[in-house]
Amino acid sequence: MGTGAGFPGLPLLIYRPDLKVTFFDSLQKRLTFLQKLVDQLGLSAEFLHGRAEDAAHQPVYRSAFDVVTSRAVARLNVLAEWALPYVKQGGYFISLKGAQYEDELKEAENALKMLGGKVARVKAVEIPGLDEVRAVIYIQKVGESPKKYPRKPKMAVKKSFNKGRGAIMSLKKNAMSRRCCLLTLAAPAFADEIQKPDIEAHAAYVMDADTGDELYSKNADDLAYPGSTTKIMTAILGIELGKEQAMMDKPLHITDDIYDIDSDASVLGIKPGDQITLSNGLTGMMLVSGCDAAVAVAETVTPTEADFVAKMNEKAAALGATHTHFANPHGLPDSNHYSTARDMAVIAAYGMKLPEFQSMVSRSEFDMPYMDGGFKHCVSTNEFLTSGFEGANGIKTGTTNAGGPCLVVSATRDGRTVIASIMNSSDRYGDAQKLMTYAFSALKPTENVYIVRHAPAGQTLSDIQEKQQQAAELASQQTTEQTSDASQTENTPSQAVDKDYVPFTPAA
Repeated sequence: MGTGAGFPGLPLLIYRPDLKVTFFDSLQKRLTFLQKLVDQLGLSAEFLHGRAEDAAHQPVYRSAFDVVTSRAVARLNVLAEWALPYVKQGGYFISLKGAQYEDELKEAENALKMLGGKVARVKAVEIPGLDEVRAVIYIQKVGESPKKYPRKPKMAVKKSFNKGRGAIMSLKKNAMSRRCCLLTLAAPAFADEIQKPDIEAHAAYVMDADTGDELYSKNADDLAYPGSTTKIMTAILGIELGKEQAMMDKPLHITDDIYDIDSDASVLGIKPGDQITLSNGLTGMMLVSGCDAAVAVAETVTPTEADFVAKMNEKAAALGATHTHFANPHGLPDSNHYSTARDMAVIAAYGMKLPEFQSMVSRSEFDMPYMDGGFKHCVSTNEFLTSGFEGANGIKTGTTNAGGPCLVVSATRDGRTVIASIMNSSDRYGDAQKLMTYAFSALKPTENVYIVRHAPAGQTLSDIQEKQQQAAELASQQTTEQTSDASQTENTPSQAVDKDYVPFTPAA
């Protein structure tokens, strides 16, 4: 369950082709990949698309397996809620745990009793190259788990949900008809039990792009040089102003001003006379971090670069990026050019609501075409896109001597998008991996994601809730006034009252 790339089910199936394996995952695309791979290997398996909390309540899976195994995806007391309902009485839940396994065992005593589990064996394991001892914990199912477990995400108080990796398997053992199951389970984790990552960056901020919720913060409001992450705002304005002026398919206005940048600045390599559409120029700019292209974009959608910079600052203020001030469209150091980790995340979250922006920043490579023929091959500077991180889909790097290495990244899993902004890190990609992994484990279930996702770009959940509250107060006020008016007219013979009249109530 939550099989991901097929571990451990696929290796075991290769080693033991007699295993009957059911790969279980919430994303169909993973299962499609595994099905093709299994077919190519000449093996046989079953594939089940669904969620852990749902399948456990289906009779075909509940109490159906002899063995359930899990990797270290959550504290033992929490993980047991998800695992034990799948195990038949007499079967085992096998959990692989780290150095704190003794503490987790004590913590899980009550949960195991409630769920019908009993610790049968604890096997300490020493791994070459590691000082700390690990453990394999064998928990026998001695009683039925209450029917209400596992709980739905929205029913579990103060919990967030983590995806683990694994597979549901049954084993044909010699001539016997008994079934054996190996299950690695996606498990709930208490939000306050998730350890925040230790990162190298001076400042960082991570947010739920849909709700605006803060997921991680470190010196998030310290002023810093944003470097070429500045081009996130340049791209946003280039898209919005370009569409407004019907300029997206028109040529970039490339002047000699593109040469008025530092000689060591990153460039797209364009020159006056080149025929490149604004749309393609923006894409090339975002991939290779072209400072020359940023100047050309600014002079294409506004009369002057100064006019464009003024609009950058207006946009930042409108988005609530109150600790940001831009002095140019490319991000080269300037004492009057600064931002914060929080502000850059907010700006990026707005950008990711624009389809054109999403398309630009999600590319790892791009053959930028010239309108008069030929193309320029562009490779993204954002290595996070090709790092293998599940769901990675943007956004932008930035590096200057003054501001150090910076990075803004985005990833989407199961319809939830997370944005991380990193300032001045000696290991920005390592930090990004840690922060994003943590963020997805700390995401809170919310019924408001759909509402926010379909709201105008830049609106957060708090914005919507505030407007809903204002509308509710206005509706209440109008109802009171109408009631008062009605009572006054009851005693006025000349006033006819329509009993079917329904007062207008503004939509929330």
